[in-house]
Amino acid sequence: MGVRSTTFAEASSAALRLWIDPIERALTRLLADSPVAEVIDTAGLARAVSAGFVGLELYEGVDPEGADAAQDALDRLAVLVEVVDDLGPVARRALRGKLRRTAR
Repeated sequence: MGVRSTTFAEASSAALRLWIDPIERALTRLLADSPVAEVIDTAGLARAVSAGFVGLELYEGVDPEGADAAQDALDRLAVLVEVVDDLGPVARRALRGKLRRTAR
């Protein structure tokens, strides 16, 4: 990697950290009481969310319909998260147990 590429990579990484850090803190807070908290890597998820947002922004410029479809899929995923958060205590324990078994 040349000097220009290294400089660009370092600057890009620093800029992305401005997104990743607050997103990670928010995810940690939001998922703290969730049945999925034990199996979610919030640091990795924060990076995925940040990369996804940047990607969607770039994607929208070349394929607005595709970007809309991707956003719709994320909206449906948000509904699933709400459903999981609304589970009762017995269902939460069952889900937590299932997630632990599949995470091994």
